[in-house]
Amino acid sequence: MISPKTNSPSTDPALPEFYPRRSRPTIRPLDVPPLRAPQVRQITEEQKVFEEAFPPIRSSTSDILVLNWDEIERQYLDLVAPWDLDNAVFRIREARRMAALESPEKTFRWLLVLAQSCPGLDAEEPSSGTGKYLPMP
Repeated sequence: MISPKTNSPSTDPALPEFYPRRSRPTIRPLDVPPLRAPQVRQITEEQKVFEEAFPPIRSSTSDILVLNWDEIERQYLDLVAPWDLDNAVFRIREARRMAALESPEKTFRWLLVLAQSCPGLDAEEPSSGTGKYLPMP
């Protein structure tokens, strides 16, 4: 295995890094409450409706996609704007929790929606909520 940073063989048996890690502030622990019985029923009903509208693709030659949630979370948070990090942490961890109750197709689509909905690294912080335009006493 060749390390992309040094173009030299890597002795680490872990997966290679495809882009350099970006430093970011420490993420505070976020406790997401467990799902309640009505939420589980609602998700189950929504899943049935979703699978009727978008039936899973069945094929004997289809590729298998293995999702590693820790890596998905790391890459998602590396690409989000620093000022939106708390919101992004909540969204990706909520998606991770919900994925246990949903089909792989629905989880994948949800990840695509998350990727498009978050502000990127070069996005400017919105002026609302920053206190920038509040008059000083």
